[in-house]
Amino acid sequence: MRSVATNAGSGAPVALDLPRRTARRRGARQRLTGDDVRRLLELATGVEPAAALVAALHEASRGHAEPALALLRELHATGRGRVSPEEHVFRREGEYWTIAYEGQVIRLRDARGLQYLARLLRQPACRVHVTDLAEHGTGAADHASIERARLAATKAIRIALARIDSAHPGLGRHLSATVRRGYSCVYLPDPRAPIAWRE
Repeated sequence: MRSVATNAGSGAPVALDLPRRTARRRGARQRLTGDDVRRLLELATGVEPAAALVAALHEASRGHAEPALALLRELHATGRGRVSPEEHVFRREGEYWTIAYEGQVIRLRDARGLQYLARLLRQPACRVHVTDLAEHGTGAADHASIERARLAATKAIRIALARIDSAHPGLGRHLSATVRRGYSCVYLPDPRAPIAWRE
C-alpha cells in the first residue's frame, strides 16, 4: 500500500511503502504494524524513536490504552535520553549519530552536515577550509570549485543545525552561536567554558 505523507524537513509529499493487506474487506480499516509506526515517527521527526515509544503508540493504535500508558510511564521513569549534564557526545553509530548535550541525548540519521559538524567540534577554534571540508582536500581548486564547495558546506551545515534545533533546541542555540560558515568553517565555543566533545 502506498500512502502519502509530508516530509518534516522539506514539506514535500513523500510516498510511504506500508505493507499490503491481502484478503481485507473493501473499506475496512488497515491496522498499522509496529514497523509502520516506527517509520512514520522517524519520517515526522527525523529522529530514531525509542522502542518503548513505538510500542506504546502501536498499542494505542490498536485501541489498547492501558498497555500504551504503562509503556509511556516506563519510558518516562527510566529517563531514556538523559545523561550527565557534564557529558558531551557527538558520535556516529552506523546510520545514526548519538548526540548528548546538557544531559539530553538525541539520535539523528546520518547526513553530510552532521559529518562536517563532527569534524569542527573535534577541532575547536581550528579553521577548516571548505575545499578540505566539502571536497575532502582534493588539492588545488579554481574559484568556481571553491564556491561550489562553500555553497555545499553552508547548505549541509544549515540543514544539520535545523535538524538539531528541532530535536534539541538548547544544542541548536549553542551551535548556531558558535559555528561559523564561509570559505572556512570553525567551531568557536566560549573559551571561558570549554566543551570536550567525545566520539
